[in-house]
Amino acid sequence: MLPCDGTVQEGRSHLDVSRLTGEPLPALVEPGSGVRSGSLNLESPFTFVSTAPAAESQYARIVQLVRSAEASKAPLQRVADRYAVLFTPLTLVVCALAWGASQDPLRVLAVLGGHPLPP
Repeated sequence: MLPCDGTVQEGRSHLDVSRLTGEPLPALVEPGSGVRSGSLNLESPFTFVSTAPAAESQYARIVQLVRSAEASKAPLQRVADRYAVLFTPLTLVVCALAWGASQDPLRVLAVLGGHPLPP
């Protein structure tokens, strides 16, 4: 696996770049070709010169984007969380009222599941 981004100086090989690009076919690299960290060398050795430290590589940027996406919530998710705080206790109160009025567990399940009662 290539540790950092760079440019091929000598040799040629095929790299598996599917982790970065989704491309299923190996990419041919030869002198002058740019290579990205996270790529897997599938064939013969080659020499490349690093163009950026590993912390500033394309792979590191992708990892950082995934981490920040996991850490932040979408606006719709924030709205759903806000209404869930009110909706959950309200649903439990309605369940308690349904149980108190009818003593029928099917009515409580109908409130929880949102399914109509059979006739």
